[in-house]
Amino acid sequence: MADGVRYELTGIKEYVEALKLLPLPVGKRVLASTGKYAMAPVLDDAKRLAPVRTGVLRDSLRLVATSSGSSETGAINAGVTVHQTKLTYEIEGDDGETEIVKLNKRLDASWRWHFAEYGTSHSAAHPFIRPALDQNVSNVLARLQQKFGESVEKAFARVNLRIKRSIGGS
Repeated sequence: MADGVRYELTGIKEYVEALKLLPLPVGKRVLASTGKYAMAPVLDDAKRLAPVRTGVLRDSLRLVATSSGSSETGAINAGVTVHQTKLTYEIEGDDGETEIVKLNKRLDASWRWHFAEYGTSHSAAHPFIRPALDQNVSNVLARLQQKFGESVEKAFARVNLRIKRSIGGS
């Protein structure tokens, strides 16, 4: 099994250099929000493709952005992961109104998602995460390229505003 998929993004060199000028925590937030934004279509398709018996696996899928490597580099991994989810029921009242009730019981599909994705000796594979990524590669790269520049520019504007406020400017 591969550790991940790597793609090269072009046309963002000036933003990468600008990102290096931002404070590290700000740069990490820019990378995390950009990565999660870019991967949103993958999450949507993974939820659509996930096998549904109880719905726990589908409802456990989440977007995540985590730091990777050295704390000085600010590298971020973004992707789809499986977390615990709360049990949810829809109940229709006497007045015809539907109410969503979340029970305080956590269900965990994180230990078994790979059985569905890769199959077992007793059940066939039902891939849902990898096909979701494969179907959205060009979309993810386009969203990443579009959002990265916007996010860096907004981060610089916020940092500049904070600097102006701290030195008494308006």
